Amino acid sequence: ADYFINKFTLKKEKFKRVLLGSDPTLYYPKENKKNKYFTVVFTSSYIPALGVEYVVRAAKLLEKHKDIHFIFVGNGPTFKENYALTRELSLHNIEFIDFVPEPVLVQIMRQADVGLGIFGSFPKTDNAIPNKIFQYLALKKPIVSGETRGVKELLTHRENVYLCKVADPVSLADSVLYLKNNETLRKKIAVNGYKLFTQKCTPKIIGHDLNEIILDNLHHR
Repeated sequence: ADYFINKFTLKKEKFKRVLLGSDPTLYYPKENKKNKYFTVVFTSSYIPALGVEYVVRAAKLLEKHKDIHFIFVGNGPTFKENYALTRELSLHNIEFIDFVPEPVLVQIMRQADVGLGIFGSFPKTDNAIPNKIFQYLALKKPIVSGETRGVKELLTHRENVYLCKVADPVSLADSVLYLKNNETLRKKIAVNGYKLFTQKCTPKIIGHDLNEIILDNLHHR
């Protein structure tokens, strides 16, 4: 809202923010069997704002940790260049999966020991909370994401998310490794994230908020 207000010199009272949320009938906590590797899942439409390159380079920094495995799911504009980058870096700790039906996507995301958010350095990066963050919250998974205005509007570092610097593969790699070695913090972030989802991000709560906005506007016409 602030972005559009400042960009187009619009009145603040014309805007109300509504969170995106996710579908709890698809995305809900479920106990999985223990992974062979510490699994880091990055779902992506490969748009520049997501900062895929920084995740690839973070995977390179972590390649000596043979028990860390990355899963990239999706496709999009920067897929070819990022896939080429993994070949150039001779990476073997990333598994690529194309777009899959949503029920299959949920199963892959449930494998995550850590889910990854957004890491680019564009205006959209700073303003957005991507779908996957809401989905990981609903799945009760710990999240690592770039420290942006959008993400910090909803989430708090070390409480329900672990934040790293944007466009910084070293910071991202350090964050993944830190959470890998701190199971207690991982569980705390996952539990608190799910609690936040149930308090603010379900369709019922978001629908109620939207209904209140509509009624308030009708009342003040």
